[in-house]
Amino acid sequence: MVQAAPLNIPAFENRICTQLYITNNLVLEDGIYSTQAAHVFIAVPDTLALPYLNNWVFCGQDTIYPVGGIIPIDTVFAVDRIVTGLLCASFVNCELENTPFTIYTGWNCASYPDTPFVPDPSLCHVDSFGFDISPQDVNLGNFGKAP
Repeated sequence: MVQAAPLNIPAFENRICTQLYITNNLVLEDGIYSTQAAHVFIAVPDTLALPYLNNWVFCGQDTIYPVGGIIPIDTVFAVDRIVTGLLCASFVNCELENTPFTIYTGWNCASYPDTPFVPDPSLCHVDSFGFDISPQDVNLGNFGKAP
């Protein structure tokens, strides 16, 4: 299970972040317990499709950078494990016009997915989160002597 907050990200500087909470809870369903999850990942937007978002990074217990747009969280994600962290990116605010974007998370794949990432539920479990960026006003002032 993956949760993200906030989904509407206020942008005060040229860096945006959202908190991700990734867990693999022990669940008993129909007499069967949940198992470890293979190849847990986050797929970030392709910089060719969204050139105003780049330099993605996941900062949790470890700092993980994407490999071709895929942030590999773990090859074997244990039952009852919890990973929390900030998913961050740099943005070019001149190109930002409240454009929504999508982050994908996935698990139980035979391997990490190819890039550019195309969601395919026949290969592994995939969830998506839609985000909006809300540019905030800048309070730039000029302090000094008048000529």
